[in-house]
Amino acid sequence: MRLWFLWFALLAAGFSQAAAQSKAILEGNVVNAITGDPLPGARVKLSLPAQPADALYTKTDAQGNFRFPNLDADRYQLAVERPGFLRLGEASHRGSMVDLRSGANPRFATGLPNPDIKVSTTVEADGSLHATVTVPLTPYAAVTGTVTDPNGMALRDVQVQVYVKRPISKRPATIPVSMAEVLPDGQSEAYRSTSISTNDLGEFRAGRLPPGTYYFAVAKGGGPGAWLSTYRSTYF
Repeated sequence: MRLWFLWFALLAAGFSQAAAQSKAILEGNVVNAITGDPLPGARVKLSLPAQPADALYTKTDAQGNFRFPNLDADRYQLAVERPGFLRLGEASHRGSMVDLRSGANPRFATGLPNPDIKVSTTVEADGSLHATVTVPLTPYAAVTGTVTDPNGMALRDVQVQVYVKRPISKRPATIPVSMAEVLPDGQSEAYRSTSISTNDLGEFRAGRLPPGTYYFAVAKGGGPGAWLSTYRSTYF
């Protein structure tokens, strides 16, 4: 009888330990990647890749903190966004994957421009994994300007084309060569990412720009390639 009791006791302890190891906690802090200031009100989403409809959501508090307790130990996708900032993993159009399974070393496969997520882990007394992350979000840039003729008169309804610099080797196969201009170094190109029109005062604003080097070209109305016929095409 005592042997049976001991066997059941050990079995119950084993189940209890396995249950603890199958749980995890994820908490973190969202900050401005430039200033390091906390970002309150950021929307945080945590989901299983195979079950996106069952995602968990929360928002950061006044100190930029968030917490997901009592998680099943699994591999999750983390996405963080806040107005005025690039969404976590935006450049690759995906969030970051974090492995919270028992015995795993939580790691993030992040896309640019967020490669520096800091991760620390501890194991709780009950055996559950506790991961803490610091998520930096990069603020968007904006460029404003005015287009005028040689006499200083504002030009309205002028197309301002925005080009971003990138290595030629990084050009996606699906992007036509006609959408890029090879730069003098022969290794980089200026890729046309968007265009905007000037208002009645000749003013324009290009917003939501990720960090990078940009060039601007001016064209008359009519879409890309319709250059101002009376002025030389000028890049800035």
